[in-house]
Amino acid sequence: MTGDFAREGIEPLYDYKAALWPREAGKYLSTVSEHVRVNDEGIKKVAKMIYDELKTDALGSSNFKASSVHPNGSAQECIDWIFVMDTINFSFWTNPNPSVKEAKFEVTWNGMRETGYNAAAACINRALSQGIPLTSAEFMKNVTVEQIKEIFKSDDGSCIPLPEHRTAVLNDAGRVLIEKFDGSFYNCIKECDQSALKLVQLILDNFKSFRDVSKVGDKTVLFIKRAQILVADTYQCLHAKYEPADFPDVAELTMFADYRVPQVLCFFDALEYSAALQDYLRKYKLMRNGDLFEAEIRGMSIYCCDKIVDEIKALRIPEDEARGLPQVTATDVDFYLWCLRRRNPEPVEQAMPFHLVRCIYY
Repeated sequence: MTGDFAREGIEPLYDYKAALWPREAGKYLSTVSEHVRVNDEGIKKVAKMIYDELKTDALGSSNFKASSVHPNGSAQECIDWIFVMDTINFSFWTNPNPSVKEAKFEVTWNGMRETGYNAAAACINRALSQGIPLTSAEFMKNVTVEQIKEIFKSDDGSCIPLPEHRTAVLNDAGRVLIEKFDGSFYNCIKECDQSALKLVQLILDNFKSFRDVSKVGDKTVLFIKRAQILVADTYQCLHAKYEPADFPDVAELTMFADYRVPQVLCFFDALEYSAALQDYLRKYKLMRNGDLFEAEIRGMSIYCCDKIVDEIKALRIPEDEARGLPQVTATDVDFYLWCLRRRNPEPVEQAMPFHLVRCIYY
């Protein structure tokens, strides 16, 4: 269960068409997981916290539109920006092992020092402001590794992790957009009949770097963090002003199984790790994409967030409906927990290290 790198290239190891989708994958993992389990008391604690914030409208600060690094232009400009961002939306972490000296991916944009995902978003904005047509399918198709290293350069002159892989996924995505969708993900959205799940399927069928599929026991499972977050980001950004992006079935999406949200779930005791897994994480040992530890963390995170949603539903009272209090989805839980850690990372980092995987899927 060791390894310093994940799968090479962007070809998935297993057939995504025969795999359990994320929600069913989470349920399956809940029956076979050996090293990760849910804690009902922790789930109730997180659900109560989110429910209380929902009543004060505090969840509004934990969605896509609330971030200053996100776009706010025309529908097509936003969609093209989101597609590029979620095509390269993986592996921003710096090794937290004190004995490893690794440059941190940090970028200053509009006077704000950004890290991780926000730093990558800032780099896209910086490139566009410099006249670099990064969201153009033609540019994506032909962009080079050296260009990616320059576009995604940190303040200290170092570069984003996995520049070669980011180049490969952009090259492939740009080619597909040109060949099948008249050069824009905007046209994918118009083909999905206002369905979040149909759009996820469209992404999987056409863009191979989004096919996040693993094997657990005798089951093939989909986690598809990036495919789902691409759909959720599109919905969050545009559902109020662009009808094709207003997906009535958005609640069918699950949380986005990555390395940060499981860490927060563990911090709140909603997830519990075995002694063996805790020891592995505290030694900052690397995992490979598809390892048992990793699959259990990701699958059980999906299952855990679904249980949090169920608990929030149980907390609701008739007056909530009368006041128009919105229903909470698994994607809302994900956005909230992810933003919570960004606002106050130290306690979370001290409680439990996140799992270390270098791959293109998250």
